Amino acid sequence: MSVEFDYDYGSFKSDIVDKLLIFADAPEDDVPDPTDPGVLFYGSEAYNLKGQLQLNDSIRQVYLAPGAFVEGGLRTMSLKPIKISGRGILSGANYPHKDPGFLWSIINVDNGMNHTVEGITMVDPPQFFFRGLGDNNVVRNVKTVGPWTHNTDGVGIGSGGLIEDSFFQTNDDTFKVYNDGLVARRCVVWQGQNGAVFQFGWWVDRLLNNVSIDTIDVIHTDWCTFKGEVCHSSGNDAVMDLAGKTTLLNTSNINITNVRLEGDCPRIFNFVMDTKATGIVKDVYLNNWVLDGLTAHTDMDNELGGSRQRGRLSSWLINNMTIAEKCITRPSQANVKIDPKTTNNIKFSCG
Repeated sequence: MSVEFDYDYGSFKSDIVDKLLIFADAPEDDVPDPTDPGVLFYGSEAYNLKGQLQLNDSIRQVYLAPGAFVEGGLRTMSLKPIKISGRGILSGANYPHKDPGFLWSIINVDNGMNHTVEGITMVDPPQFFFRGLGDNNVVRNVKTVGPWTHNTDGVGIGSGGLIEDSFFQTNDDTFKVYNDGLVARRCVVWQGQNGAVFQFGWWVDRLLNNVSIDTIDVIHTDWCTFKGEVCHSSGNDAVMDLAGKTTLLNTSNINITNVRLEGDCPRIFNFVMDTKATGIVKDVYLNNWVLDGLTAHTDMDNELGGSRQRGRLSSWLINNMTIAEKCITRPSQANVKIDPKTTNNIKFSCG
């Protein structure tokens, strides 16, 4: 639950001052034995890891008990699966932005696959909250809070990754839609002043297929906060975005459904290929997107386009997108510009 007050909703000139987030969890039924030598067990007190703790192959689980407050980060060093779980807090508050002692994120499980992070809260990261580029990793019922700097991305996950039942307050890309078979579902997002909700760009190539994203509630899109009555912002800021110098694309079968955006949203799409890009993004199905409103006083264009170097968008269906309770049947109704020379079969429908 995000508790917010009528006098403190934020504006184009100020942020929300009093943020209160309340998370309720069911009691755990799989608490590990604190004497197990394969478990790092942090009880209900404060700890300082003095940096990012390296987890060797003798550790199979890290557990943060309710009330645990652990300063530092975690990083896998072996290929064996590790579970990081509990109801405690992992904090990077005492470390500088992009601290060289942290590899990319407060939790990094790039080594190995089949890792699980479940139940914990992560706050104040030096950079990303979570990165795990091996296959079949799981992020479940986590909470990310306190993204005070840019580069505080939510989740970068490998092929077959699963993200579910989580809350993400981020100040950069929340879901990095980068690898085959991503499933994300039943998540709540507070998107800060930087980054996309669904980011498809930044890497040189985007070879990606078979993505399923379902039931995402976006309670804030803060790209225009502090920026005045007419918002000028970067190409990195949109609900669905293709930023950076991605020049080779082969992306298909993308399904993003049941997305709700609370409040006025400054920009839905900034999905335009780099001028040197080649390839195709095709068979994209966006279904049941509900926006309270689309910000009128902004210079942030909604755009869909390929490139003149044989980069194309093809066969996109945007079905049942409603803005202020009106279903969109034409791109102009959502202030969306579509490049007719580099796109094919981009349709809005209701039904």
